[in-house]
Amino acid sequence: MPDATAVLVLGILSILGAFCYGIVGLILG
Repeated sequence: MPDATAVLVLGILSILGAFCYGIVGLILG
């Protein structure tokens, strides 16, 4: 299921991206 794998990868990247963005936001104030 290539489609399912792609969706899973995109979901993980989205979560990690949002998490990292939040950390940077807290550091920069």
